[in-house]
Amino acid sequence: MPIYSSFQSGINTSKYDQNGFSDDTNLDIHSQIGTAQPQLALISESTTPNESCVQATSADGTVYFFSKSSGKTWKRTTGGSYSLVNTNTNGAHISAFYSPSLNKIIYTTSAKVGHLVTATDTFTDSFGTFTNGSAYHPIEDVNLTVFIGDGKYVASINQALSFSANALDLPAQYSITALASVNNWLLIGTIIGTLVSKCQVYAWDTYSSSWTNEDTVYEVGVNCFILADNMMYAQCGTRGNIYYWKGNSMIFYDTFDTTTSVGQEKVTILNGKPLLAIGNGIYSIYKRSRNSNDVLCHEFTTTTGTIASIGVTGNQLLVSNGTNINKIDTNYATATVTSPLFFFSTEKTVEVPYESMPSGCSLSLESNINGAGWVSETFTKDADNMKYFLDGGFTFDGKMKFGQVRVTLTPSTNTYPIIQAINII
Repeated sequence: MPIYSSFQSGINTSKYDQNGFSDDTNLDIHSQIGTAQPQLALISESTTPNESCVQATSADGTVYFFSKSSGKTWKRTTGGSYSLVNTNTNGAHISAFYSPSLNKIIYTTSAKVGHLVTATDTFTDSFGTFTNGSAYHPIEDVNLTVFIGDGKYVASINQALSFSANALDLPAQYSITALASVNNWLLIGTIIGTLVSKCQVYAWDTYSSSWTNEDTVYEVGVNCFILADNMMYAQCGTRGNIYYWKGNSMIFYDTFDTTTSVGQEKVTILNGKPLLAIGNGIYSIYKRSRNSNDVLCHEFTTTTGTIASIGVTGNQLLVSNGTNINKIDTNYATATVTSPLFFFSTEKTVEVPYESMPSGCSLSLESNINGAGWVSETFTKDADNMKYFLDGGFTFDGKMKFGQVRVTLTPSTNTYPIIQAINII
């Protein structure tokens, strides 16, 4: 009798893996360990900007959105109002980053780097000129210096606002896709090309003439670095693989098993929880308990479009998806959780015990038997015993050999169900 109750184990690596769940969406597995409930929904805050943007949050919580398709920049006040504040004649933006060292927002186009004094909304669009004009310009702040990737070069801006187009020179075949700060060192992720399943990660102390450590990763590029609690992850390649930095090498950790691409701007940290956007979903890589491992969970889904960037101001998550800016609502989203694959012996039904089922909330059930496809099942509430159960057996003709079930948790505005397990009995 399979009993699936370790929701805190997150998404597993395969539907055959019994340590976790095959998939989830809009699910909160961390608020109360051992249970699952819907996550807060994302809603549209503003249809301005209506272009895909990268973003940066200043020291006072003001957020600036830099268009990836034009030179426009919008400002979001801490009260949530938006206004157009600049149009960069250098064209579409590639990256934006708030530097605590300089107390400025650094932003880039293909050929130029600019800086913004947020106190006065003073933009200097052509502060520096890149040598390579790369498609990627990741930015990081280490040892009171801002570093920017530009093809094989690491450019820099120091405290005196002196720009160097080439502070570090990598081998010519590599282009820098991601930067991160690790123990006052600069971690550098690269790509050779979309058809080359090999890339390099370099660690540099930021002042020596060359890097100190390097490691080969057999993936099509380092897409982004993800900072967690005393751990630096990297999402690499096109199939969602996650690695972690072990001081001198990258070690495989887990996988999303979905299509992924370069995007340092799709990473942020919300209330200590690392988040990564893929497609229209936002995933966490997080552990709630000190004795557990970081696990994957699909926590948020945008209202429309493909996510261009995510960022945080205070306790609020902001998501640019090309048509609007999303934020976290006070109401909850409809959530799903999918069981691993189980094999039939005497099992004939499904029970889902719940801790809480407020008025207007409900559960529903789907099954996928022998891989024939998902079908809706009759799921009946037993309020006396605080559970839902499969009423009438599985909808399937023939011998049932294996299957999966998917439970949908439907909230009611700001109230939500809490489930304790998925039991196949």
